[in-house]
Amino acid sequence: MGIGKVVLWTVAAVLSVASGFFAQKKGTEYIREMRQMERVPKVSVNHIISGEVSIEGTTQNSKAYLRSRYTKTPCFYHRYLKEREETDSEGDTRWVTVERGSQSSDFFLGDKTGRVLVKLTRGGVSPDLHKDYERESGRYRYTEWRIDRNENIYAFAMASTKSKEHYISFDQTGSYTPILSNDGALENRSSWGTKGVMFNALGISLFCFGCLFFCFLFRIHRVLVFLSLVSVLVFGVLVFASLAMMKFDLTDGYDRLARIDKSSVEEINKIVNGNFDGDWNSIPGMISSLDVKSKDRVLGIRDDYFASISRTNEILERFPENLLAPLWGIKKWKLPEGMTEVDKEAIEKTPVKTWVVLVSMLVAIILILLGVYFGFRRIKIKRYVENIPTSLSSGISYGPSELKGVTKFIEDYDPLIGPETKEKCVYYRHKITEKRRSGKKTRIVVIKDETHEIPFYCKDREGNTKIIPDGAEVTAELKFEKRRGRRTYYEWHLPKGADIYILGSAVIDEVEGDKLAVSDGKDKFPFIISDESETEVMLRQGRKGLLGLGIAQNATIFLGLILFGAVGSFAATDFLLAAIFAPLFLSFSMFALMYNDLIFLRNRVKRAWANIEVSLKKRSDLIPNLEQVVKNYLSHEKGIMNAIAGLRNSVVGKSAFTPAEADQAMGHELSVSNRIFALREAYPDLKGNEMMEDLMNRLARMENEVSMMR
Repeated sequence: MGIGKVVLWTVAAVLSVASGFFAQKKGTEYIREMRQMERVPKVSVNHIISGEVSIEGTTQNSKAYLRSRYTKTPCFYHRYLKEREETDSEGDTRWVTVERGSQSSDFFLGDKTGRVLVKLTRGGVSPDLHKDYERESGRYRYTEWRIDRNENIYAFAMASTKSKEHYISFDQTGSYTPILSNDGALENRSSWGTKGVMFNALGISLFCFGCLFFCFLFRIHRVLVFLSLVSVLVFGVLVFASLAMMKFDLTDGYDRLARIDKSSVEEINKIVNGNFDGDWNSIPGMISSLDVKSKDRVLGIRDDYFASISRTNEILERFPENLLAPLWGIKKWKLPEGMTEVDKEAIEKTPVKTWVVLVSMLVAIILILLGVYFGFRRIKIKRYVENIPTSLSSGISYGPSELKGVTKFIEDYDPLIGPETKEKCVYYRHKITEKRRSGKKTRIVVIKDETHEIPFYCKDREGNTKIIPDGAEVTAELKFEKRRGRRTYYEWHLPKGADIYILGSAVIDEVEGDKLAVSDGKDKFPFIISDESETEVMLRQGRKGLLGLGIAQNATIFLGLILFGAVGSFAATDFLLAAIFAPLFLSFSMFALMYNDLIFLRNRVKRAWANIEVSLKKRSDLIPNLEQVVKNYLSHEKGIMNAIAGLRNSVVGKSAFTPAEADQAMGHELSVSNRIFALREAYPDLKGNEMMEDLMNRLARMENEVSMMR
């Protein structure tokens, strides 16, 4: 592996892991923020106390209006954007920002119980609003987002008291995420939950790719090793994130409840002149003399307090929170006197939007299918490279074959000429790219990318094997790269005498008819031609296979996360259960690989045995000729004559052999062949006989064939 690839894989691995930590942390934060919204019940204006509030109402007049930038509409807030349409050299259009900004004023948010001041001018929030105005004029586009009078608005903010009047703002610290939106509480919670699922899935994917790049770096190509590493990593990350989120969720909820308990007592004491001592059973008698609005406020504060206790305790009663909370020193909040089962409030589920679930599931399933197909296909090719033995040209047999040698021109075909290097070759790929600028962006466009090849020989120490490269997956070294102006020219080629590795199907040469050639056999067997070593070819295929399976595993985990998101609980246990999807995919992959290996080995044994039988049948034609030649020269050598006769009787006339019979025949033949070779040296006339020489060479070649097949 070159130093460039080492640096590339190292940087890619480190960046992937670092980005994965960031994305996973961001996803966990979104889930935490969504759970904070769950714990805060929606309140009426008259029931507001100091602390986090979730409130919805309509906007009402404040001291002054603003005028929106483009429509001059009276409003409390507006954000504006002016864009200009630009066209690049390719004719593509895009919008470029010319002007943007926002203005805000304070306003009141009211419902049927009253109104509360919203101090928007203090900042701390970026309102999430529906688009109110858009207009195109010439090359310009104008857009506005506004908060108008009598518009429905939802706010998640902090409530405070000033001069006995409450107000809400977004710039104070607390257990909340500032929100000011046209969408309600449930829609915002669903949005946060969706972001949490997506970022967690992205983080897991980046962890997986980081692990993949480390495997590339350390030349690990075993699928089960890679999937085991990823499964352990993903399981560990999700378990750690789940426990961290669970602890924060429980601790934050308990701390907020302590603040609400204190604020509730203080607010009620303000109304009843300090006569409330925390006995909630005394509330009905204590408020009997109050006016209707004060009664409603006291009862509303009590009900919201009970709802907060109910929501916090419901989370503490879940599994495994009920087991882990005591270990972290967190106990269930004691129910106050006067709180009954009727006062308990269940947390409303916050499912991910249906269309998001359906689209995500469809994408995940497509990625799983494509990843599994592509990954297992490449892993299968890698296994072929590993397991199929290398043949010599004299020992090549019909069917899957592996060859190593050097390229050699065939006289009947004119050599190709590289368009850039002008060198003779049997294959070349020519590519031209052009750098094009569009505004501040630059992109690379492919102008030309074509390949050409001709049949050639693969030459080894025992002869030549014809290669017909049409349809092959060819890998060749980059021989030329040069930039001329905005264009860059590339050329890859295979010259004469290049070391070459070939995996393909040996079939009958359609031109010569009586010889085998390696080509695309149309039998779904891979056809690879490469100037890399066998090890590098195997690693290349392994990397592609691991990439495909990594994508499929990521998609499987994402599918698990989105399914739990569709349920809408977003509990820590959902992430714990989603972590199980990684080892499940590992188990499936192990089963599929083992099954594929067994089928491959069975078919390979059948094919090899069929070739051995063909070789033994060839001997049945060859040995009688050998017997006749030896008989003419060595009629006085009765021992060798009897041995050849026995060998002939063991193979001639037989149409099939058992493994034991084949071993016996091969052993007998080897013994006879050794004796004949010795006699050739002793008898010059026998050694000089051309027919005898040809017969013995053919016997030796068939010995090599059977050895390879075995």
